Amino acid sequence: ELLRVTPINSHSLNARSIVLSAEDEIEIEIETRNPDTEEWAEVSFDADMPRRMKAGDRVCIRKARHSANILKLSKLSFLEILAKKMQTYNK
Repeated sequence: ELLRVTPINSHSLNARSIVLSAEDEIEIEIETRNPDTEEWAEVSFDADMPRRMKAGDRVCIRKARHSANILKLSKLSFLEILAKKMQTYNK
C-alpha cells in the first residue's frame, strides 16, 4: 500500500505528487511570513470542503483507519473515455 500526496494550485510548475509508504506520516505546520498581519492558508482533503488554517496550525497526513473499495465500470481508462467524448464535440 502507498500514500500519495498531491499539491493542487501549486505556485510551481514542477510540483508533483509525493509517494510514500502507507506507514509514513507527514506533519505540516503553517508558518507566518509577516508577524504584523493575520495570515491564513486554505486546505482541502480528499475533495472535502476547504478549511482555513492560521499560523501555528498543524496537519498530520497518514493512512486512514478505513479503506474504500473502488469499482471500475468500464475497461476503458479515464483518458480513453475523455478522448471519445472530445471527438464528439470536435465534429
